[in-house]
Amino acid sequence: MAKQVLNNGDTGLQFRTKANENFTELYDSAASAVSALAGKASSSHTHEQSDIAGLVAFLATLAPLVNAALTGVPTAPTATLGTNTTQIANTAFVQAAIAALVNSSPASLNQLNELAAALGNDPNFATTVLNALAGKVATDSAATLDSLSIGSSTLGAGSAQLWDTVTNLFIGILASDGSLEISGGIDADGPVVANSLSVGGLSTFVGALRLVASAMPAFAIDVTKPVNTKTISADATFTFSSNTPTSGTRTEHRITNSDSSARTATIPSCYSFARNANITSVVVPASSTMSLAFEYTGSRWEIYGDPVATSGTVGKYVLLDDSTPPTDGQVPVWDNASSKWAPGTPSGSGGGDMLSVLTASEISVTTTATLTINRMHVCSGTSADYTVTLPAVSGNTGKFVGVRMASGLTKLVTVDGNASETIDGASSIVLWANETAILFCDGTAWTRITGKSIPLSCNLYRNNTSQSVGSSSVTKVGVNTTRFDNQGTMANLGSNQIVIRRDGLYNLRAGVQYDSLGASTNTQCRIHVNGSVVATVSVDNGNSAYPCLIASIAANLSVGDTVEVYGYQTSGGSVFMYVADPVNFVEAIEVI
Repeated sequence: MAKQVLNNGDTGLQFRTKANENFTELYDSAASAVSALAGKASSSHTHEQSDIAGLVAFLATLAPLVNAALTGVPTAPTATLGTNTTQIANTAFVQAAIAALVNSSPASLNQLNELAAALGNDPNFATTVLNALAGKVATDSAATLDSLSIGSSTLGAGSAQLWDTVTNLFIGILASDGSLEISGGIDADGPVVANSLSVGGLSTFVGALRLVASAMPAFAIDVTKPVNTKTISADATFTFSSNTPTSGTRTEHRITNSDSSARTATIPSCYSFARNANITSVVVPASSTMSLAFEYTGSRWEIYGDPVATSGTVGKYVLLDDSTPPTDGQVPVWDNASSKWAPGTPSGSGGGDMLSVLTASEISVTTTATLTINRMHVCSGTSADYTVTLPAVSGNTGKFVGVRMASGLTKLVTVDGNASETIDGASSIVLWANETAILFCDGTAWTRITGKSIPLSCNLYRNNTSQSVGSSSVTKVGVNTTRFDNQGTMANLGSNQIVIRRDGLYNLRAGVQYDSLGASTNTQCRIHVNGSVVATVSVDNGNSAYPCLIASIAANLSVGDTVEVYGYQTSGGSVFMYVADPVNFVEAIEVI
């Protein structure tokens, strides 16, 4: 039932029942729940990917399930070798499969291209091999060799020599009974000896192949070369690289024994040597060289002369070791550097004979250069004087150097010793057009042993132009015309003088002629060198008409010295020189 409450002072009455109180509390709770749920999503709802932080970036790093393109180093389980399913095959599985296929083949045969190359790129390799074997003689049966073809040659029974025309080498003898006797394989770099051969376990069987067991190496003489050399350390056998050379072909063979004991070089009996047939071998002493000369007569090789012990020097039979024939005028010259004779001039440090210097091709020189030992040089040029230097004397004892001045040379060439080394005691020599010099080295200095020298000469005179000479005054004669200057650079008309162009002894002459002079007049002609008088001719004239005075002297002069002529008279007045004839002159001629 309702409870009534009465409050003092109330102007009205309020009624609160129990039921009403509970309803109010329930209402307040519901309101609070509604307020709490405001803005909340339902339990089943959706969102945009962008609403979730980092989701879009994360999904971008993932590969799609269809047509995935993986990056980095993805891994997968390794399938068992032999698996044949759609399971992923990783690199470990592939490597195992390849290793099983190669099965430890060598590196040079583990690729298809290498296998093809090993088979000669022949798609019918098996057929090719079978066809080749079909033409061979079985090793377990005897087959009589009535004839044998090697290369393009066919040799019948009784032939004395057997050759391989492909390699051009002697390989054995075809005997008269049809058997083949092999005495050793021929290989210039490493002979194969017969005792390394075997046929069906037999060393000899009649009518087929006769093997001659021998440890003696054989070596071929190349008949295309005029000189062959071979070094042996054991007994050896000769053979030739061809049995059909041109008739008259000659070849020399030098055998050097490097062993400490004497060794024998045998000539096979299969060769027909009509000349010196008694020579079947030569004994080469220890550490020495023997030389044999052979000639092909058109049907056989013959020994040409007796064996010669060369011991490192040229033997009796001299052939040029050069594939190119000598040119006209060339001579054999020994070259120590290559141990051979060669046409013309040698290479290296050999060939010091004067004949080789004179006959060798010249080296052209047009400017400053160092000359080459054991060679002739031709110097040319018109632009300026220049200097060439000789090789150092050290190590060149007994050798020569030649120099020739070309006819068109208009300048001077100084041949200078190396450093302080001298030429005939002087530090240098000067040469001009058409001169030559052959210089010999004695190990300490150079000597000019021969050559061609042309004296330098110059003459200057005064032409028909008057010139006066004051009384008691030394006056230089104004020579203004060149009578001759064979080198072309001695005349200095601007200074009325001759200039010396190389050191040496010169004959000097000068002349002065005067007009009529009175009695008791002293007249002179003077020669000056570098401004100083070196020769004087003096005459006291007595009413003589046109006195002419000639002075002369021989003097040692040096490069750059000057020569002039002077006049002098004491008539008391000026006197003219007589110029109708060119007798007022100065002259210098070199003494060679």
